[in-house]
Amino acid sequence: MSNQLISITNFKVGFDTYDEPESAPDDAFPILNNAQVFRGVLQKRKGHQFLGNLSVVITDITSANPGVVTTATNHGLADEDEVNIQDVTGMVEVNSSVEITAITNANPGEVTTSDNHGITTGDLITLKNVAGMSEVNNQTFTATVTAPTTFTIGVDTTDFGIYISPTGLVVKAPFEVDNVTATTFTIIDTTAFTAYDSGGRVNMLLPVQGLLTRQIVGFLKDLIAFNTTQAFLFNTATNLFDNVSGTTSWTGEDTDFFWGLNYQGSFWAVNNIDPIRYNIAGDVWTDFLPIIDGLGTELESALMIFAYKDRMVALSPTEGSTNFRQRVRYSQNGSVYVTATVPGGFTFNVDAWRQDIPGRGGFRDAPTDQAIITAGFVRDVLVVVFEFSAWRLRYTGNETFPFVWERLHSQLGAESTYSVVGFDDGILSVGRAGVTISDTNQQKRIDQIIPDQVYQISNVSNAQKRVHGIRDYQRQLVYWTYPSPDSETFPDKVLVYNYVERNWATYTQAFTTFGEFRRDDALIWQDAIEKWGDEGSFWASGDLSAG
Repeated sequence: MSNQLISITNFKVGFDTYDEPESAPDDAFPILNNAQVFRGVLQKRKGHQFLGNLSVVITDITSANPGVVTTATNHGLADEDEVNIQDVTGMVEVNSSVEITAITNANPGEVTTSDNHGITTGDLITLKNVAGMSEVNNQTFTATVTAPTTFTIGVDTTDFGIYISPTGLVVKAPFEVDNVTATTFTIIDTTAFTAYDSGGRVNMLLPVQGLLTRQIVGFLKDLIAFNTTQAFLFNTATNLFDNVSGTTSWTGEDTDFFWGLNYQGSFWAVNNIDPIRYNIAGDVWTDFLPIIDGLGTELESALMIFAYKDRMVALSPTEGSTNFRQRVRYSQNGSVYVTATVPGGFTFNVDAWRQDIPGRGGFRDAPTDQAIITAGFVRDVLVVVFEFSAWRLRYTGNETFPFVWERLHSQLGAESTYSVVGFDDGILSVGRAGVTISDTNQQKRIDQIIPDQVYQISNVSNAQKRVHGIRDYQRQLVYWTYPSPDSETFPDKVLVYNYVERNWATYTQAFTTFGEFRRDDALIWQDAIEKWGDEGSFWASGDLSAG
């Protein structure tokens, strides 16, 4: 018998739908989900950790029918929105979950809780983290109340495992709010509940529409989260998101996401619906509505904003209620501010964006009927991707016409604004023709090995607007969250690109958007939950402090 040489080498290919399975390389996978080829090894995907809810502080809840909840700041809710309430003392019945102390083996099984549960017969509840009687975990039951701290679940638990006390939570259905004002709303009948004492937070069950970085002093950065109506700052001291909207409220839908910019001492945000707004400090947001001509027309919003050659540029601006989808609008060279609300060291000029005054602002329309979709910098040039083409917005150095449009490619284009991910040699974006890279000279596909994967993005409910991308510098991966055809609305999958080894994978995970965050409190072994042998992260890898 002759010897056969078997090569033992690193994995390289990963997810491959271009080749037929019978002819594909040995290290190719026609399906690669929740795993990836990373540094030559096939490994499972990393998990994720809960960071916090977007919530506002409660100051009072009345004993009434219906009970009135008062919040310390504007909550941004509307009638029929849903909320959870947590950490209330006194009126514990309104809290969204309550600890379990006993579950009987009986027909029907009866649950005992540590505090008054506030449940009404017929309510749907879910049991979680129960030890012993694992059969009830993550199951939803219809409750029948037998006492303030007990209820039955309508299921015969006689032959289930023996409950281990004290473990588990009863998770209750969210409240639907009504009679909304800026700082109040009503919930259910609370007349039979214990009187409110103190504390509590309202978790607003609205989708997260932006996770942006606010640059403050030096290298210090804040994480600012947006839902459809409010802005929140992650407080690293309390590990809670604090509402920093002040009296400001946004009005977008769940497909209107936030683009951010740190420039000239302010943090800027825009959702392409409401005005561009900037925040200098605290919870004060200033509407930015510069006058652009002698008729008093205002720049009302924009798809994206950038700082470019000492100017601010607004792509696909809305001017006087009209959207110019192929236009770039730019400010004067210097301070972009047009009102007296400016950070220290800056001045303002009401004419800073005027197109009819030489040396101030202006605009340039690309010679195409296509709409601007996304953009990003490649070194010192702003590359802009339209529906079916890619262009560069080149700086001329001419104060009269500082920018000029130049076409790079006329076939591919993009479909998803927030899919853009920047690299030194190009920007990645997702379009109807594939995942592409656009540099200062051309645009081309990078996903030839999975040529049909882009067609797995759902085409209903504005799905293309829900594709978001981010670069993971530590693990050298790019992630794009997207809704698959199995999803009715929100993203349920992640497309993963290993840009060093140039291979692909997918995850089954549900995220509406991505952002960057780094904890100051890296985990040490003394505080670790996992045993040394069970911990999946490498020593000093930073996996448990970076996100």
